[in-house]
Amino acid sequence: MNCFAKYKAASRVARILRAGILLLLAGGAAAGAAQGQPGGPPGAAAANPVAVENARPGNPDWGLDRPSLRHEIEGYASAAGVEAGDTLGLRVSTGESRFDLEVFRLGWYAGAGARRVYERRGLRGARRAVPRPREGDGLIACDWPVSARVPVRRDWVTGIYLARLTARPGGASLTEGMP
Repeated sequence: MNCFAKYKAASRVARILRAGILLLLAGGAAAGAAQGQPGGPPGAAAANPVAVENARPGNPDWGLDRPSLRHEIEGYASAAGVEAGDTLGLRVSTGESRFDLEVFRLGWYAGAGARRVYERRGLRGARRAVPRPREGDGLIACDWPVSARVPVRRDWVTGIYLARLTARPGGASLTEGMP
């Protein structure tokens, strides 16, 4: 059982959270920009930072192709949403001594689906205790220490971001994404 799901949760949302940490970036470079919708005024898309961002090349390898199904690595963010200029703490538990962190912005990116905007390799890993489910509702609330900090750059535009954690036991890659 992980630290961000109810004990007996089987909803799609719970499955997504176990697969990755999803983050919402509000404001940032896109605040107050023109919407640039199809059929809108000429040049509006070029003025829209989100449209400009989504037109960039992406990274098609952003998915969770080897998910961490046995809690080899898992984590959660210190906040569900951040603004440009903030620093986001990630709280990670793994039995491996090192793990990698990659942050992807989800978007069009010429069909790739996401673009890598941040990465750190070889972060120190540690196994964290998972408390028992709370009596009555089964809520599990962890209070793990921050394992990594992600500086949210001012040029990151509004959107949904995925933090992917990768542990490398014996050279293999097991991945858990985070909101």
